[in-house]
Amino acid sequence: MANVTSYGGASMVTGSCHLVEIRSIKILIDCGMIQGELWQENYKPFGFNPSEIDYLILTHAHTDHIGRVPKLVKEGFRGEIIATEATLDIAYIMLLDSAVLLMEEYETQLRKALRRGDEALVQEPLYTKEHVEQVFAKKRRYAHYDEKIQIAPFLELSFHNAGHIMGSAYLSLFFKEESGEEKRVVFSGDLGSKNRLLLNQLTPLSRANTLFIESTYGDREHRPLKESIEEFKEVIVQTLQEGGNIVIPSFALERTQEILWLLHQMHQEGLLQNCHVFFRQPFSHRSNKNLS
Repeated sequence: MANVTSYGGASMVTGSCHLVEIRSIKILIDCGMIQGELWQENYKPFGFNPSEIDYLILTHAHTDHIGRVPKLVKEGFRGEIIATEATLDIAYIMLLDSAVLLMEEYETQLRKALRRGDEALVQEPLYTKEHVEQVFAKKRRYAHYDEKIQIAPFLELSFHNAGHIMGSAYLSLFFKEESGEEKRVVFSGDLGSKNRLLLNQLTPLSRANTLFIESTYGDREHRPLKESIEEFKEVIVQTLQEGGNIVIPSFALERTQEILWLLHQMHQEGLLQNCHVFFRQPFSHRSNKNLS
């Protein structure tokens, strides 16, 4: 029998963290940062013992799915990390940046507290760059889409393309009960839409006994991508014709690359005459060190 306990990402949008127990094996699927009004929850102890986790599976490298991994290692995780190579490469960059932001926030709060004389009340940063480095010193395994990974004689898992960001995957766990009955449990992670500019479509799923699915946008229907692209181009062309400038905030990983691709396309179509494009976002062009 498989037991699943959610310690984030259930009844809230961020902080994905799901513990799966199948016989003697304990698998943690994602360990994300809790964002928004409940961010202080990140500093509370995990609801499980990190040292008892055998495998940490990462579906993709967005902060709400990986942001507490250094804290997990800091508090005793000794198991193996499994993810696609792209996810681990991007996660290294994302987590280092997160550590810098956490330290900056800590130093800001400490300066304020020193002026008040109550510095003892300031929380230490959730983790530091050193803790991030410890994550990537752990044993890790690169997963490839649609390949089976044998975890135990009674348990195997597979990663499938989720079409969300580079390296993103949904996870299929196939196991045998002690009775010999075979079961398949699937965790969606975050799923991409059918049509994306730079990514392949997600791999279809044929069957599962139990499906745990991300449902952030489950109550609404997105407009067709073609309509959004046409509106994007119209606004930019009209603004330039009127002598204006365009500032495009892009906070999500992968969005900047899509915007740059559209601007490149517009340039090829002759829609961006006498126009200079500048961008500043470290994730857009930063390369990773060799982690192999």
